[in-house]
Amino acid sequence: MLYTKKSLLTLTGASDTYLWVGGDLKVAGGPKYFARFEKIFDAGEETLVNLDGEGEDAITGVVRKFRYVNKYLAGQTDRLFLAGNFQVASKKCRNICEYNHKNKEFVALNGADTFTDGEGYDVALNSEDVYVGGTFTKPIKYVSFLPNEKEAWDGVHASQTANFDFPVHTMDVCSKYSKSCQAGSVAVGNMDGRIKFYDSENGKFEYFGTSQRPINQTTSDDVMLGAIYSYAAAGHLQVTFVVLAIVSALAMIL
Repeated sequence: MLYTKKSLLTLTGASDTYLWVGGDLKVAGGPKYFARFEKIFDAGEETLVNLDGEGEDAITGVVRKFRYVNKYLAGQTDRLFLAGNFQVASKKCRNICEYNHKNKEFVALNGADTFTDGEGYDVALNSEDVYVGGTFTKPIKYVSFLPNEKEAWDGVHASQTANFDFPVHTMDVCSKYSKSCQAGSVAVGNMDGRIKFYDSENGKFEYFGTSQRPINQTTSDDVMLGAIYSYAAAGHLQVTFVVLAIVSALAMIL
């Protein structure tokens, strides 16, 4: 399994020249689970850098998904979140962790050691609120989220457990910059084709269509839902770049 993510141009250094790589890599003499290619625009100079860490600071286990928060002010560091089936012993990270790409260190999220069973399959963001979906039952079954700068993980709604009643393998979350959905709304999917949506504006859980399995299966063979994505939940990057352009223009004028 291989998962990659291209970084975007920011004001935090060379992050736009990285290609992040995660999975069950097992590169001979190199990274097992987590790495990045550097200098990706310099032909013949591309370098695969092992980011597994060493000793108690090492990540042990599969990285399944990344989410990246861009920072646009000098002195700030972009934030990178990882989900999977792993541990970082010294940081008390279990299945979810933050990675500081500037100093190449894993950073524990509050309560990240409470994911004591199951696996993390996806991580999503509403601004800097972190959402994790997976097969875990703790701290909150199948979907847990950590509000920015809070101590404890929570569910999206008091009746979540009765409604998100299947293991989550893919998810998408609306942020405050989303185009057409309320911040904190969550769509989740399962490999066997189950999909459900939480509408945070109305506090309701809904199906897409009339059933929990809205995708028509035209074969008797096993069918796997790999990922879900909503354009309605997009928009934060476009908005941020517009704001950055305006700030840059004003700086030039002044």
